[in-house]
Amino acid sequence: MSRFTNIQWATHTYNPWRGCRKVAPECANCYITTTIPFRMSGQVHGGARVRAGVKALAEPVKWNRAAEKDGERHRVFCLSLGDWLDDENVPIEWLAELLEMIHSTPHLDWLLLTKRPQNWTQRIFDVETLARPELSRFLSGWMTGARPPANVWIGVSAGADQAAALAIPASIHFLSAEPMLGPLNTAHASGFDWIIFGGESGLRARKCDIAWIREGVRFCKANGIACFVKQLGANVVAHWETTDIDEIRNFPTIRDKKGGDPAEWPEDLRVREFPNFARTSTETVRRTAAGPVSDPAQSPACAGGAVQPFQPTNHKP
Repeated sequence: MSRFTNIQWATHTYNPWRGCRKVAPECANCYITTTIPFRMSGQVHGGARVRAGVKALAEPVKWNRAAEKDGERHRVFCLSLGDWLDDENVPIEWLAELLEMIHSTPHLDWLLLTKRPQNWTQRIFDVETLARPELSRFLSGWMTGARPPANVWIGVSAGADQAAALAIPASIHFLSAEPMLGPLNTAHASGFDWIIFGGESGLRARKCDIAWIREGVRFCKANGIACFVKQLGANVVAHWETTDIDEIRNFPTIRDKKGGDPAEWPEDLRVREFPNFARTSTETVRRTAAGPVSDPAQSPACAGGAVQPFQPTNHKP
């Protein structure tokens, strides 16, 4: 976990634990297996989850102070090396402490991405049964939809249950079409505030057709959805919509190993937007009529009373 991350749409990544089981086609070439902690510990997909150390667990407290001091919002991607709604080999106490952390850091926007949105109701209910009163009230307001947390964005992978994710009360709903293995499924896509597109990276990267991303960008524009093209991938292909030979010949060479340099892309794909939102006194965030913005970091901090400082423990799976 670090102050800066290679994930272009986040300020920080946070992994209170790491590891999960492959549950979708997108998982086939999961990058977690290439990370040093995963390889050094001998972890395997579907095996025991590994808890972060106490110091790493407390890092968002520092990020929250910095964001408050700077008058800006930091986006925290959680978990990049697991799934926050994983219910296999993840003690409910771990999730309870993650939610305590989220509640106690109101100047951070938590981007919670999952492939298991169907687990949300049961997992939150289980946390509520053991939570202290303040956190219990926070979770109760979330579960009923009366007070969805202002600093939580709910994300879902494109191959998971998108309808279940949209059913989770949230200030912002986002869809991650990365790795993009085919055209965007638009059955539920119009319900999201933000869509991320990206081709697969790595030596075994599956192809990503530029046409799929282009169609996704157009869909977002037509539906007033913020669009973020993260990368074209390591195995980008192009099905041309033009018969102009010069245009095809002048297509830029993709040298970046992940296809992540916008300067090498066709101009119409150089789109990196964030959802525009306004915070209210009831801690509700809504997309405004102004549409997407380039970066919401300058958005005002959410309202709310005092919260208790986070105190990490070390529960074993």
